[in-house]
Amino acid sequence: MQRLLLMRHSYAASGYTDEERPLTDRGRSIATQTAALWSANPPDLILASTAVRATETAELVQLELPNSPEVKLLDRLYLAAPITYFEAAMEFSSDAESILVVGHNPGMATLINSWSDSMMSVSPASVAVFELPAESWSLNATDARPRLTEYYSEGARIV
Repeated sequence: MQRLLLMRHSYAASGYTDEERPLTDRGRSIATQTAALWSANPPDLILASTAVRATETAELVQLELPNSPEVKLLDRLYLAAPITYFEAAMEFSSDAESILVVGHNPGMATLINSWSDSMMSVSPASVAVFELPAESWSLNATDARPRLTEYYSEGARIV
């Protein structure tokens, strides 16, 4: 099974341009807490938006994980459409079996809720962990849907 972790960036400050908003103290704390919860089974690679709040979230997660996975920053993940997050993971799937993608709402929430068939509130630093049904990252008509296996919100495991 392949794993895809979808994470909304953590809490960000106001008073900056949208792309330059840094994390708040609370945002840094929750991002670190959340990463610690799944550090026993960390991702192999982190993909993140180039917006400061997403980059900082990814870097804090990286520091918390025992394997210190590489962080790749991608401009196209800034305020991306839901499918763009999955396409980015597919692009780097030969490098990793487990990928964390750090992005933004509404695209991140739309993808998480679509795959989980639910209407979860995807607050800052929320993470949905999905298992992909095939040995590849492609989803086609014959494959089963991704399966939600874990969900974290506000630094705590919910599912």
